[in-house]
Amino acid sequence: MSELSIMKEDRLAVDDLRAREARDVIGGAIFLSDLDLSHPLAFGYDRKLLPSHRDTAIRLATPENPVASVARYVADAPVKSGYVSPARQAELAGSPMLVAERMGDGSVILMTDNPNFRGAYLGTNRLLLNGLFLSKAFSSPRTQGGAHYRP
Repeated sequence: MSELSIMKEDRLAVDDLRAREARDVIGGAIFLSDLDLSHPLAFGYDRKLLPSHRDTAIRLATPENPVASVARYVADAPVKSGYVSPARQAELAGSPMLVAERMGDGSVILMTDNPNFRGAYLGTNRLLLNGLFLSKAFSSPRTQGGAHYRP
């Protein structure tokens, strides 16, 4: 293969790039999560299934700590409203939406969704408030060796 043909194959026009990226963008969709009602960050919730607004393609890794995933997207059809490409849906199904870990004397709380999106989701803003006020109300479980999980 000549150098000229390699250069042509590796090149992508800007218009083609925009079209390719647009296929997997999440412009705004409602996702359904399975919330661990026994976790302190779920204080005040009485329903296990929680809808939330998502407008990012960020995917949280599943933590080693077995209780750190406070909320996970449901594995079967997590998108309730809006367009999300089939590839992106498959990638996000069953992944964590809210992860809470103890680190040193504090806590690290990660959310992929915006719980206060335009003030429209009054049911999810409690997650943010619980994260602020109850961030030390949970601890890391012990491993089989007796040490605490550390991220």
